[in-house]
Amino acid sequence: MDLRTLANWLTYSRIFMIPPFLFCLGFWEEIHWAPVASRLIFSWVAISDILDGILARSSKQDNPLGRFLDPLADKICIGTAYIGFSLLFGRPSWWISGVVLGRFVLLGGLWFFALRASGQSLYPFLGMRNPLTTPNLLGKATTWVQLSLLFMILFSFPEVHLRIGSWGVLVFSLLSMVVYLSSALRQIRDHRGYSGREGQILSSLARVMAKFRIFS
Repeated sequence: MDLRTLANWLTYSRIFMIPPFLFCLGFWEEIHWAPVASRLIFSWVAISDILDGILARSSKQDNPLGRFLDPLADKICIGTAYIGFSLLFGRPSWWISGVVLGRFVLLGGLWFFALRASGQSLYPFLGMRNPLTTPNLLGKATTWVQLSLLFMILFSFPEVHLRIGSWGVLVFSLLSMVVYLSSALRQIRDHRGYSGREGQILSSLARVMAKFRIFS
């Protein structure tokens, strides 16, 4: 098994851990080992995220599938955890979870719309290596800030840390969303490879943004 395949399997493992993690959260008080199991699973999610990145870089080869799966796994794991934590613990507050989930929906929708407009299948689209298909440093930092807040809640950090973490999630989520939209819309505006109704909509949106100096 080469390093790229191993990195992808580590990413798969994060997705596979969602059902048992939610089970343990749901029976947090009813089953005595559920809190410990929840913390162990969450720790594995964080560790595997680090490991698959190290393996992907060590392979020194492009891994389009990994570039697609890694942020997808992050969004699924984090989004599910934020909903579960807000429901079960009342932390983070629903407005913080709403910002996190809203960012995922907006950016994911733009990504899917651009895929449709490109007229390409998944692998050629990932091979374009543009802001829509290549993770950036701010986006990865946002993922870790979001994970850090979940970690503080799961391990019962003091209230002051939770407040700081919540504000960190808010700032990083909004900032990274603006930067991503800016880069993506500039790429759409300058690229001629988008077609069909979706391509016309994206190009029109990018031109309007540029006209009013939004994300330009």
